[in-house]
Amino acid sequence: RAERAAKDALDRDPYLAEAHVSMGYVYLNFHWNWEAAGKEFARAKELKPDYEMAYFGLSRLRAITGPDSEAIASSRRAKELDPFSPVATLNFCRSYYLARRLVDASDCFDKLARDKPDFNNGQYTRAFVYLQSGRIPEGIEILKDLYAKAKDKRGIVGGLAYAYAIKGDKEGAYKMLEELKQLSNIPAHEFMLVYLGLRDDEKTFYWLNRAADEHFAPTAYIGVDPMYD
Repeated sequence: RAERAAKDALDRDPYLAEAHVSMGYVYLNFHWNWEAAGKEFARAKELKPDYEMAYFGLSRLRAITGPDSEAIASSRRAKELDPFSPVATLNFCRSYYLARRLVDASDCFDKLARDKPDFNNGQYTRAFVYLQSGRIPEGIEILKDLYAKAKDKRGIVGGLAYAYAIKGDKEGAYKMLEELKQLSNIPAHEFMLVYLGLRDDEKTFYWLNRAADEHFAPTAYIGVDPMYD
């Protein structure tokens, strides 16, 4: 549906930067066609040089393909163009994380947490930066707090199970896993995350393959996310 809408918009107006960005995201998230995505984001920048979403999309792409410096620069520019957007700031902080600049990522997410304490996506990603930085107890506390506050726990349970698992708390991890199994509409990636933490290679690859078959967006970052090291 997204692809059809983007193509229709480009057919009506091939000089519409927003349509090129939409098409870029189709190539990035659904087709994993990095070359085509890059061309669409670049064209959007040519047509509308101050369009923040063109830089945002390009930063996500370059986080996968490299160079890291371009991913960071593009995400910084997107944030500058939309300075009040917590999502743009999260994306900038995450570009440090995916470049394995974990100290910079931690500092960036800490500031985001101070500025936007109720921005749960920022807190969740901050927890994972902590986990990959060896600050496991602190990461777990963030996730436990999000879990306690969440009415819909589907986006938290898998991450908390993973955190317990890498801490060595298998009892806690399996308790969260059982809760995850009782929830509906859970992406395969969430189960993969739990088994990755438990170091169960067979089940990790089973769920990873399912997530890849679904083209679930985070799976595209398997080559760069420190979590998979």
